[in-house]
Amino acid sequence: MVTMVQVKLSLTRKQLTLQVHAFYLGRCSLMADEYFKFEFDDSYKELQSYFKKFDERFTKIVIQELGKFGLRVEEVAKALAPRDSGDLEDSINSSKVIVEGKTFSITIGTNMKYALRVHEQPESKGVRPKYQRGVKYPEYYKNGRGENTRNKPNVNGYKPGRKYLTNAVKVTEDDWNIMCERILARVLEG
Repeated sequence: MVTMVQVKLSLTRKQLTLQVHAFYLGRCSLMADEYFKFEFDDSYKELQSYFKKFDERFTKIVIQELGKFGLRVEEVAKALAPRDSGDLEDSINSSKVIVEGKTFSITIGTNMKYALRVHEQPESKGVRPKYQRGVKYPEYYKNGRGENTRNKPNVNGYKPGRKYLTNAVKVTEDDWNIMCERILARVLEG
């Protein structure tokens, strides 16, 4: 039994959406030692009812668990986002879980105008000043990271700064696997 669950990470710029090269086509697979035992009367309706309830319960559980996972990715993305004024960090959010056929998806991203540039900009080297409201702050940016970003703690070895959404997905990979196991356990316990 393989369940396809997709997590999309998006950056929105006006009405264009860029899907960041970081999404799971996760596979939550049922272990071979798990067995199903069905006991029904000769009634086809009873069997049909059972599978309908099973599908409804499965959908409900996946929506709950994927929603929690989306919040976890959002939390890590905020921790990894560069910080200057804090606007970008504050704008990162996760959507509700969307069910389209057999696909469950959630989007984590931001609608800030400069988010795409910040996420995708090439790594820069050297030292440069910051100009804000007519004031020059010498040597503010070092290797592409401002003072406030450099003061943020690393998250599982990843430095805050560019590629904050992509790195958030990498950091939460173990959480993804745990979520898949939890979904299967909850569905099978009935």
